[in-house]
Amino acid sequence: MNSKTTLTILSAYNAIIGALLYFAATSIASASMIGAPAEAIEAATSSNMGTGAIFLAFGVFTFFVRGAESLTAKNAQLGWGIGGSIILIELLLRMSQNNNFTPPIAFIITGAVFIAFAFFGASKTK
Repeated sequence: MNSKTTLTILSAYNAIIGALLYFAATSIASASMIGAPAEAIEAATSSNMGTGAIFLAFGVFTFFVRGAESLTAKNAQLGWGIGGSIILIELLLRMSQNNNFTPPIAFIITGAVFIAFAFFGASKTK
């Protein structure tokens, strides 16, 4: 698989996750924070919308660099993997520190899979 395909897939993933987090922010906050007060859900909704915008921007950036070749393509994939790892670590830290915060496990698993995919793509780029 070439780097253009890898970066296109990664950008689509970010755009989809970003749109879901932004447009379904309240639903996700309510489902992730069962039993939390309304103020906490409102704060989580705002956080989801901000995170969604960041994911969408990350996806747009990745889409525009997908035509890069060799070292630049490799660095773009490594950057995506490192950036995604930072986001995943932050999410796991929030889960460990807040008993009311339980995001869907599918979100964590797909994130980890796409991070591994980015690193794999970088390792295969010449």
